[in-house]
Amino acid sequence: MDWTKFQIGATLVEWFIKSCGAILPERWTMPNVMCGNPRNMASESSLAWWHIPVWVEKARLWQAESIGPCMVEIQIDSPLSASTRLEMLWSSLDGPQRQVTLFAGGTRVRDVIVAVRSEEDRQLTGHPGRLAPFFLPARVVRMTDDHALIHRNLFTDLLPGVMYEMTLWILVADRPYHHQSYSLRVPGTDAGNAELVFERSAVR
Repeated sequence: MDWTKFQIGATLVEWFIKSCGAILPERWTMPNVMCGNPRNMASESSLAWWHIPVWVEKARLWQAESIGPCMVEIQIDSPLSASTRLEMLWSSLDGPQRQVTLFAGGTRVRDVIVAVRSEEDRQLTGHPGRLAPFFLPARVVRMTDDHALIHRNLFTDLLPGVMYEMTLWILVADRPYHHQSYSLRVPGTDAGNAELVFERSAVR
């Protein structure tokens, strides 16, 4: 193989991809955001701390390798109360973050910290040593938004025995970019964490 011709060919391909990104509408060049099923990230059986994995996939070569800054909100709807919208946080090694950059690639998953429930009274923190703990009463499902993890006030606790519909919103530069629907059924106060059902809805 003529290495010089290969380099020229690779350069032309790279130029073509960048040119496509420059002239195509923005919605065609941005990668797809994907939201997975909620998963319990707690290691103790008496504690359930639900996170939603989020990642980016490229459907075309000319789409961007990353997207950001990304913020996240959750809208909560139930038949018993008015709709509520909460500012949520991303999990990271440096503690909860209000915004992150999402990168393409199946292994580059970022988690949204969503809700917690304990079968016993607990002091919890979003980052040991950096964030002060907040008190969580036994068998209460609490949304772990910025008020809970950062400010430790104005808690949003979900009522036992109620089915909630939730919409996860991914915002890019403060603009809505992607959303995914979920449902969360809160167990009764006499039930264990295994009775909590939190899953992604079939429709977005």
